[in-house]
Amino acid sequence: MGKMSKKFLIRTLLLAILLVIFYIISEYLLKLSILPDIFPYLIVVFLLVYNFSFHLLSRVAHQNFRRFLNLNMILTFAKLLLMMAVVLAYLFFIRVDILQFIISFFVLYLLFTSLEVASVVPEVRKNQQSS
Repeated sequence: MGKMSKKFLIRTLLLAILLVIFYIISEYLLKLSILPDIFPYLIVVFLLVYNFSFHLLSRVAHQNFRRFLNLNMILTFAKLLLMMAVVLAYLFFIRVDILQFIISFFVLYLLFTSLEVASVVPEVRKNQQSS
């Protein structure tokens, strides 16, 4: 695992820990029930998917820039399709707390995607300046 992947793994783990703390506080201490029961599992799914895709990107980041761009587009599209499949599977099979699920899923998607973009862009700029 490269230095870039380790940094991203640490950042995503910190985000996941903060999200789990938020879940525990909102569900068990404040008893707000604003998040679906499946929320901790969603965090794990996002953690696995985003770290796997970032690991693949980081392996190509220091090689050919065109290959990096192509892989980035393919992985982004694949993640989008996978996430849509998760949402559709939830809507068709589980059908509990649908609005809470969709909102929390969207927020997780935005958080993890923002973190990924914030981690990839500086590396791409650094690689372009060194070439």
